[in-house]
Amino acid sequence: MHTGTAEERDGDYFGTSVNRAARVAGVADGGQVLVTDAVRLLVSDAAPDSLGFVDLGEHRLRDLLRPERLWQLRHPDLPHRPASMPARGPRGNIGPSRSPLLGRNAALQRVEDLFEGTRLVTLLGVGGVGKTKLARAFARRVADRYDAGLWFVDLSAVGDETAVAAAVATALEVSERPGMSVLDSVLDALSIGRRLVVMDNAEHLVAGTAGLVDAVLSHPTSCDLIVTSREALGVEGEVVYRVEPLGIGDDAVELFRSRARRVASDLTLDDVGTIREICRRLDGLPLAIELAAAQCDVMTPAEILAGLEDRSLALRTPGRGPESRHSSLEDTVRWSYEMLDERDRLVFDRLSVFTGSATQDAICSVCSGGGLGADDVAAALRELVRKSLVVVSRGRSTRFSLLETLRHFGNERLEERGGTEATARRHADWYAAVSRRAAVAVNGSDEASAVDGLLADLDNLRGALAWASDAGEVDVLGGIGAGLPHLMAGKMRPELFEWADSTIDLMPADHPGRTAYAMVVALGTLFSGRFDEAVERIHRETEGVADLADAQGARNHLTLVAAFFSGDIETVVRDTPAQIELAMRTTFAASATSIGADLALAQLYRGEVDDARATARRLLDLGSAAGNPSMLAWAQYTQGEIDAEVDPDAAIDRFEEAIELGVSVHNEFVASISLIALAATTGRHGKPDTALTAMERCVTFWRGAGYRSQMWTTIRNLIELLHRLGRDEDALTLHAAVEAHRDEAPELFGPYGEQHRRIVVEIEDVLGADAAAVRSRGARLGYEAAAELAMQVIERAREDLAGS
Repeated sequence: MHTGTAEERDGDYFGTSVNRAARVAGVADGGQVLVTDAVRLLVSDAAPDSLGFVDLGEHRLRDLLRPERLWQLRHPDLPHRPASMPARGPRGNIGPSRSPLLGRNAALQRVEDLFEGTRLVTLLGVGGVGKTKLARAFARRVADRYDAGLWFVDLSAVGDETAVAAAVATALEVSERPGMSVLDSVLDALSIGRRLVVMDNAEHLVAGTAGLVDAVLSHPTSCDLIVTSREALGVEGEVVYRVEPLGIGDDAVELFRSRARRVASDLTLDDVGTIREICRRLDGLPLAIELAAAQCDVMTPAEILAGLEDRSLALRTPGRGPESRHSSLEDTVRWSYEMLDERDRLVFDRLSVFTGSATQDAICSVCSGGGLGADDVAAALRELVRKSLVVVSRGRSTRFSLLETLRHFGNERLEERGGTEATARRHADWYAAVSRRAAVAVNGSDEASAVDGLLADLDNLRGALAWASDAGEVDVLGGIGAGLPHLMAGKMRPELFEWADSTIDLMPADHPGRTAYAMVVALGTLFSGRFDEAVERIHRETEGVADLADAQGARNHLTLVAAFFSGDIETVVRDTPAQIELAMRTTFAASATSIGADLALAQLYRGEVDDARATARRLLDLGSAAGNPSMLAWAQYTQGEIDAEVDPDAAIDRFEEAIELGVSVHNEFVASISLIALAATTGRHGKPDTALTAMERCVTFWRGAGYRSQMWTTIRNLIELLHRLGRDEDALTLHAAVEAHRDEAPELFGPYGEQHRRIVVEIEDVLGADAAAVRSRGARLGYEAAAELAMQVIERAREDLAGS
């Protein structure tokens, strides 16, 4: 429970109070009621004696900068449980297990032993043997060893050897570093902390996976790798572990029983001999056993065995080697498939066109046609879920997917039917429409759901993009690209840049859809610190659609952002007001407030405070009218920068508001810009401990995201704070490092630029004759060394504060 001001729109609540309440709910355990300090203070005086609160202390909740003091509610009617905060899970994208892993204790121990002498273990085995489950289970088993988290990269949807690095970057949430390739950016990110990366389904990308893995092992990282494949990579340092089937022992029998109980809880399963024989005929393959057990909703184990006996002789290849095991899985998949009626088989085949998971609406649209309506598809989908041929995942929305082995089987059947082309076209048309709708929604109050949807559908967007590219369907390509600029502006992901860079030349010069791809490649170039090149690229790529508002807005936007970063504030002040009005009439309406923030800062730097305040009010009006979180975040950030000197407490509140708004819609850029501003403001106004914590978060984020210009901006603010704390040698060392990389750092201008230069002079005066040696030491630091030093200095400064 939390209390605060919220905004009501269309029968729902929005705002940072709602976000904070959600974060509190996210850390509550079963049977536990948590309240924030705000709630406790409001009700404690009037609370009955039976109601009590247990202080759990201050906690940093996910995505929130300000710590929250939490209390556990005590009442006789509530379940009694110890007052505590539940343990937080590891970082990364490997979630908790949904079912026990049977029969693999020895394998888990063996893989753990293998990692004593290597950083790469490849799990080999036929499809369905359980490589992926084993890799995930091992990751969870050793999670405590990896402070930078457990990360899973699904390569099944990647169709090009050259795209492996981009897929890894996207999964690990790594952005392309300035002046670096995507691969170098991944290696740079992996040098931070210790992490475990699982690369799944690599058999169709052996060369590309081997190249990336070899680069990781050759780079000074603390990254361990597990690869699942049907073929070894052949990389020096690779240790291969062959994952064997479960066989016909107790574990295989228990797997059959546990899966059967899910679909037929009243079924008698005490005929161990029959179940064991089923497992024997399936060669102990876990996926095959699960598929067979799923038939228990309509069959007994004896009937399942009879079905296998009837079909196996004609389908099984002779021998008992790996190929025979693969045939056993094919037998079971085919048998399960043939148990379906024609409607369900057709939907299963069409489902194979999806890469990754999909919503029911998407499936009903793409899989309809040829006499099947949406209701038919929905009914078939329920039947396929019931028979374990389709996997259900529940997050913010319910999504459905095929296991990779089943997808390949369905794809072959769809090809045999001659339905691949028509289904792929419907799939591409659907996701082009999804992206077009998102391009509009991201400018309004539905930004969060639009961005969530795009992120969830990235695999399908990639697949649709590949089909449309091969088919030369430029209108479909234009639709697929429509929603990508907003995603790129907030998330800064290299895979999006690579998609756009490889697609834009397929678009005719005068096609309106070309502008979205041009915006993505220009933003990616800008984020890498190549400002002039970004401006040149956007102008060149949109030359053929120069008269369209979107193209004009895109060119103006990139030109003004580059001007601001280059210190050309006269151009910013002169041209931005017209661009704000133009942007509001384009697909990129939400960008009006981001360039408006640059305008207000430029006005502030020129001493035009009243004009800056008027601009900030205009941005707030635009954001409020649209109900758009990103626009409101930029407005709050802008007002905070204006208030920073005259009312720092109000500025801090505005920065926190901006951070929470940005995080709520995955806009990492505005959230992190606001975090830098918060760190600087708290440092200047007597809150050094809060400032150090904010600086640490800034360095951590920009170091991981790879946006070097913002990293150097953060370090410049840290230099000022260190000077205030009397740590002048550390401050000058970091300043020399920034100066050695000035081509990656924004220009210093305005009053803050002048203040920074004065501080450097003061630091050199304090150090006197020692200043030259300190400068020399700092100038030799590379980017990663400077970032690491910044983290160490922050920690030492925090320890000094704690001891004073």
